[in-house]
Amino acid sequence: MYDFHHLGWQRRIAIFILIALLSACSQGSAVPVLPTPDAAAIASVVAATLQALTPSVTPTTPPTLTPTPTLTPTATPEVIKVSGKVCYPQDIATDLKAYFQDTTTNQVLELAISAGAKQYSLELPPATYIAYAWVTDYSIGGSYSACGAKPGCSDAAPKPFTVAAGQIVSGIDLCDWTHGPFDVPYPTGFQPAAKLGVLTGSISGYPYGNLPGLTIVAFSQDTPYWYWVGTVAGQAYYTITDLPPGDYRIAAYDADGHAGGSPNVVTVVAGETVAADISDWSGSYPANPAI
Repeated sequence: MYDFHHLGWQRRIAIFILIALLSACSQGSAVPVLPTPDAAAIASVVAATLQALTPSVTPTTPPTLTPTPTLTPTATPEVIKVSGKVCYPQDIATDLKAYFQDTTTNQVLELAISAGAKQYSLELPPATYIAYAWVTDYSIGGSYSACGAKPGCSDAAPKPFTVAAGQIVSGIDLCDWTHGPFDVPYPTGFQPAAKLGVLTGSISGYPYGNLPGLTIVAFSQDTPYWYWVGTVAGQAYYTITDLPPGDYRIAAYDADGHAGGSPNVVTVVAGETVAADISDWSGSYPANPAI
C-alpha cells in the first residue's frame, strides 16, 4: 500500500477528496449515478483546495534607493594674465628666471625665460606682487622697479603692482639691472650655501701704524656688482659670504684713503670657501665704492 505519511497535510487532503470523487463514480447501480467529472474539473478542485490551504505569504517590499547627491564642482580660482618686456644685464642675452612674489604671503611663482626673449607673459591669482629676475647662476639680478631702465635713478626697490579680478596687467617690465645685489631679493626658499660661495683671508703688512678698522670690498669682474664687509681695529682677518660664483678682485680701505688688497684675481665657486689674503699695500686699486 502506498504510504501517504511523507506528504504534507495539504496534499493529503487533496488526494482524499480526489479518491472520494473517484469512488463515488465507481459504485454500483444502487447508488444514483452522478455525472463523471472530467479531468479538468478535478484539477480545478484540487488546485482550489491547495490554494485555500496554503498560507498566504506577505510580499517583500523592495528597498527604497536613495539617489546619490550631486556634487557641486569646486570653483577654479580666477587668474589674470600679466605681461611685460624682458631686458638683459649689460645687453647680454642669457637665460633668466623671473620671480613673482606675493607681498602678503611671500609665496613665489617662477617663470623661466629663454635667452633672447623680448616679452614674457604668465597668469597670476589676484594679489599684490613684486617682480624680479636673476641669471641662472645668481651672479646678477634685475627687477620691475620705479626706475625701469633709467640711468641715475636712485629708487632701487622693486615696485609693487596689484593684480585685480577682471584685469589684464601689462607693462611689468623686467628691465632694471642697474642696482647692486642687495637691492634685488633672492626668492623665498633660496639656499645660499648651495648656490653661492664664501671668500675669506688674512690681513697683514699694513704700513701705516696699528691696524685700524677697514672696509673690505670684493669687485666682481663679471658684473658691475661689488660686495663689502667691515672689520674692527686690530682684526687681522675678513670673511665675505654669499658671493655669486665668478672672478673677484679684493681691496681693503682705511678711513684715510689708503688702499691695499690681494695681488691676484680670485675665483669664487658655489658651495665652497676660497682664500684670498690681503697683503699688498703698494698696488693700484679702484676708489672705495662704499663711501
